[in-house]
Amino acid sequence: MRVTRWQAACFIVLGFLMGSQAVRQEPLREYVDDGSELDWGKISMTFSNSSDTGELTYDADEARYLYFFATASYCPVDNLKKWNSGRKFKMHPEVTDVYAYNATVPIFFGVEDAPVQFFSAYDPLSFSIVLSFEGTAGGAPSWVNDFMYYMVKPNSSWNWPDEASGVYLEKGFRASWDRLRVNAFKSTRDLVAKHPNANLVITGHSLGGALAALAAADFTMNGMEVSKVITFGQPRLGNMNWAHLYDSTLGLRNITFRLVNHRDPVPRIPFTDISLLRGYHHTGIEVWYNVYNYTQCNDVSLNKCKFSPMCNYNEDKNCSISPTFCITSTCIGYHTNYFQTTSADDNLVDGC
Repeated sequence: MRVTRWQAACFIVLGFLMGSQAVRQEPLREYVDDGSELDWGKISMTFSNSSDTGELTYDADEARYLYFFATASYCPVDNLKKWNSGRKFKMHPEVTDVYAYNATVPIFFGVEDAPVQFFSAYDPLSFSIVLSFEGTAGGAPSWVNDFMYYMVKPNSSWNWPDEASGVYLEKGFRASWDRLRVNAFKSTRDLVAKHPNANLVITGHSLGGALAALAAADFTMNGMEVSKVITFGQPRLGNMNWAHLYDSTLGLRNITFRLVNHRDPVPRIPFTDISLLRGYHHTGIEVWYNVYNYTQCNDVSLNKCKFSPMCNYNEDKNCSISPTFCITSTCIGYHTNYFQTTSADDNLVDGC
């Protein structure tokens, strides 16, 4: 699926704006840089869930707790393995058994390489095995410009079942997961063997959110039970068949919470459009934030969407797609600062 010139122009502009993720920035001042004021046991927050008509299943405390695993994924591999410094250690000091791995994926038609990374660890405080994927880093404009242009089938080497035969994924996200897949499977299986009764939770910010969803689907299709998936600022990943496979066939919808911070533009791309493949669609349950107030958004069913050329599957029209698409620096700030603090630990003044 190719994009229009207008869509390509938006990707280019958004790419340059997202480049600020790789530059040290002053975090918003609600909290100090090192996270020491982010002691959720000492802070009383007020939340609202005003428009959802169904049962509230989202756990805000759990999401905030997991967020600092997502932000830690931006730290260098050697730093992650030590787990003895920075905000990650202050927020999650009990973490053990850390494994971290990085690789590169060719972009710009093989002229340039972009980094991809994950870490896995055991968190005894939450009794969880955590798998966290790094978001866009080291060349965000290149990622946005080169990725999100067309869809491809899952790699045949993954041996996905016949139920996935109609699935198409964004090419760059598929390539990224393919480079990390073997190591992610091995490190996670090793942790499951060591901590057999622990829950498996998967997280990631931005690109890392897309990889978290891919990992959850792949693990499930290979007999590994995933307990929870929580992502932050995740872009759309695949076609409607992908979304249906993830949500319904694999039964992952009700354990997946996709957080969107106010007018963050990244969850709005790649675009849904009128084409043979019907564009890109989200998975899981959307949770739309405005500072600390949130809405667990209502379901948009496959039956409602499949014959509507402009329907956004899993995206309530009253939630994050209701404002106009925004690529100003303020809106990019919504992407790089969830819960009013930077979404990448390597952007902190004191680093990782």
